[in-house]
Amino acid sequence: MDQQKIYTYEDILLIKELLELNREVKLVVSGTSMRPFFYHQKTIVTLANPIEPFKRFDVVLYCHNGDYKLHRILKVHGDQLVICGDASVTLEYINVISVFGIVVYHQKGRYKTSANNKRYLKQVRFWNFLKPFRRYLIRLYKGD
Repeated sequence: MDQQKIYTYEDILLIKELLELNREVKLVVSGTSMRPFFYHQKTIVTLANPIEPFKRFDVVLYCHNGDYKLHRILKVHGDQLVICGDASVTLEYINVISVFGIVVYHQKGRYKTSANNKRYLKQVRFWNFLKPFRRYLIRLYKGD
């Protein structure tokens, strides 16, 4: 049986505290909203304390309506961010103060990728270009 990690409110408080102390935190991704880049229980992300200004395509950990999510920034408008999961079509509008972590690395298996890796960002830009077709592409793409 696969082991699953469910983060409790107390876990989130500890993560916030560690990030505020400028410590890096590693988390196992839960959920499928960030496919095809991050996979449920297979991708490990390394989070750091967010240093503003945020930029387009940063992946951030934030709180929205009481839920903690890890999604990608699509637009930055001053203190407002437009955020969406890579496998989602629903946009969320949040204030920068809701963000408490930013992904600096992600790892699947033995491959560790920087959030600033040019090849990775090129793939992210292409995926974002395909946003109108995501719901169909996700249905076709079933690989883990």
